[in-house]
Amino acid sequence: MKNDKRLSIAVCRGLRSGVGSSVRRRSRRAAVVSGALYTGAVLWVTLRPIPWASAGSEEALGILDPGAWLDGSAWTEGRPLEVALNVLMFVPVGVTAGLIKRGITGMVGPLVLTVAIELAQIPLMRISHPRDLAANAVGALVGVVVVMVLRHRQKLRRSNLQGHRAPVPSSKGWSDRPWMADDAHGRQKVSPDGGTE
Repeated sequence: MKNDKRLSIAVCRGLRSGVGSSVRRRSRRAAVVSGALYTGAVLWVTLRPIPWASAGSEEALGILDPGAWLDGSAWTEGRPLEVALNVLMFVPVGVTAGLIKRGITGMVGPLVLTVAIELAQIPLMRISHPRDLAANAVGALVGVVVVMVLRHRQKLRRSNLQGHRAPVPSSKGWSDRPWMADDAHGRQKVSPDGGTE
């Protein structure tokens, strides 16, 4: 009888762990695929030649020109709609990066992407401007922060629900403390955040 209980506990834990890891893998894979598709769309929008929109507005060195960064008018004369669109365009990039990389390290990919775009625009018939780079970075940061906040809320929710789980089988009967359930060898085991094994 005791062996049956141990087997049931081991099977339940194995299924729960396997399903959880499978869901995480699928979510990560979906984030990578959707992120790649969206990045391709961003590259098409930002790098395709549009001479009728940029003629006469190009900077010779773009973001590589120190004067472009120090010119006060460069930060005050931009069209608000254009700045807002640059911010919004990179919010999904930040969300995707935040899903793939945890914490603020998710900013690395979006920053590399926006710098690469602005550098690639210099020889093309596009406008490479520090204001665009800053707006893209802000959008990516918003996306990463959104993911961090959602993850934190999910963690708090799991923590609050931990003490209200349904009883689980143990060698001493049904326990309403799942972190005290027996492991596969019949030893009482606790969660990493409390008690002893």
